[in-house]
Amino acid sequence: MPLSKLYVEGALDVILMSCIVSTLPGNATVVESVGTKGSLRPRVREAREKQIEACYLRDRDFDTDPPAVVTEPTVDLRTSQGEVRGWRWCRHEIENYLLEPGVVAAATGWDQADFAAVLGRAARSLRFYTAARWAVGTARRALPPLYELCTRPVALKNPMKVPADLSEQASRDWAAQYVGEFRDEVTRQLADATIAANFVTWVQQLEAATDAHEVLLLHAGKDLLATLEPEIARKKLGNPVLFCNSIRDWILAHPAQALATLPEWTAFLRLLA
Repeated sequence: MPLSKLYVEGALDVILMSCIVSTLPGNATVVESVGTKGSLRPRVREAREKQIEACYLRDRDFDTDPPAVVTEPTVDLRTSQGEVRGWRWCRHEIENYLLEPGVVAAATGWDQADFAAVLGRAARSLRFYTAARWAVGTARRALPPLYELCTRPVALKNPMKVPADLSEQASRDWAAQYVGEFRDEVTRQLADATIAANFVTWVQQLEAATDAHEVLLLHAGKDLLATLEPEIARKKLGNPVLFCNSIRDWILAHPAQALATLPEWTAFLRLLA
């Protein structure tokens, strides 16, 4: 799917993805930041209206559970005709890929097995906090705009149709029932018991994550970087920001080696070919 524009969220995404897509022979895709993930879909829609071949690539964050298939980015948006307009990373955010042990080892000289073990310990210390973030993220999915409250019956697929019964009573009953169902679902998702149950479920899943791949799938990369700060300092690699920047710069200088270590990135390039 050759693109003219690839919209991403932040500056780090622009730097890394510009480098990666440039490895495709003849590729002329321009990578551009829009600042927030909420701006991605509108920006792609506006570009397509101007006949610009555009798609987006976003972080997964806590908006969806980790996917079962992690060999390539997950489709985030399709048109009604089935055409892809956006993807999201399988891992939590772009920083998670910078913490791949093989990449860290190549970029910094940190022994790969040692870093993987340190990463595992950081994840264990984060497990309750990350579980709480997942519980909140799961609840948030029930709220607008992720959980949509339409202003017309969802059964009416054709926008040029109206209900068969347009009487006052039928219209009032539909509004009351539909809003009531929405309210009940939101209330259920935000109930103390639901949050507590989700927290326990996520703690169990996080405690079962034993290898670096699972850690980088479930935890936020920025949280891991913050937790790794003492170890980064002990290795005389600066602070989390400098550490992250050094890995970024290594990727810019060695894109082919980075791609060989990050198969999901390689798969994304195939999607653009």
